[in-house]
Amino acid sequence: MAEEPNEYLGYYQKEFNKNYNLMRKFIKEVHKLKLNIEDQLFTFQRNKEMEVHQLIKTFDKIHQELDEIKERKIQQLEAMFKSDCDLYREKLRKVDLHLDCLSAFNS
Repeated sequence: MAEEPNEYLGYYQKEFNKNYNLMRKFIKEVHKLKLNIEDQLFTFQRNKEMEVHQLIKTFDKIHQELDEIKERKIQQLEAMFKSDCDLYREKLRKVDLHLDCLSAFNS
């Protein structure tokens, strides 16, 4: 009977070692997965930052194009306004000439 506890002790030692080694393998795998996830997260974050940067550049370009269109439209409107003012000035000048002629004729 003295040998039975040693047999059990040997059996439990083997089981403990087997379970300990399995646990170490599991911890290594979990660590690998953690590193892989961190790497994927970093890559994902970097890609999103690049996308945001590209969107900002695109937005700035669109904003600049809109400013240029607005400036051209303002210049067109100013030119039209000047042209209309010149046209109305000319018409008023002709009306003044007609009024002067009528005044001269009536005097």
